[in-house]
Amino acid sequence: MTADAQWPSWRLLALDVGNARIGWAVSDPTGTVVTPRGVIPRQPEARAIMQICAAVAEEEAVGVIVGLPLSLSGEHSEQTRATETFAQKLAAQLSVPLVLWDERYTTTEAQRILRERRVPRERWRSQIDAIAAGVILQDYLDAHIPPVAAPPDGMP
Repeated sequence: MTADAQWPSWRLLALDVGNARIGWAVSDPTGTVVTPRGVIPRQPEARAIMQICAAVAEEEAVGVIVGLPLSLSGEHSEQTRATETFAQKLAAQLSVPLVLWDERYTTTEAQRILRERRVPRERWRSQIDAIAAGVILQDYLDAHIPPVAAPPDGMP
């Protein structure tokens, strides 16, 4: 696992690791468009890791971003440690780098997105983890991709 990485392309896969489900999302090769893909059952863990590795290969991802659930104050919790343990096991099976990324507020943002899309609450459970993975990935990309070109003179 690395704290940060320089990617040869920007097709990245992101994970929102929960106790029961793992939401996942992927970016396009330019790192411009993020698409929530779905949910993988967390148990059995070996199968979840195998499915994630298969998704990385199928999507031709060059890296994996795993949301790290820190407390609002930035402290590590039991869930943080469980996610770190899962990420270590996953990293040992991956052929690409894995980066842990602060995921504070991603569930709140995913809920806002679902409300805006007018998704009925009874369908949230099946979608929120994938949407949260998309939020994690977009946040990572926004923080790491340099601007493509400088704005024209006079433009902010």
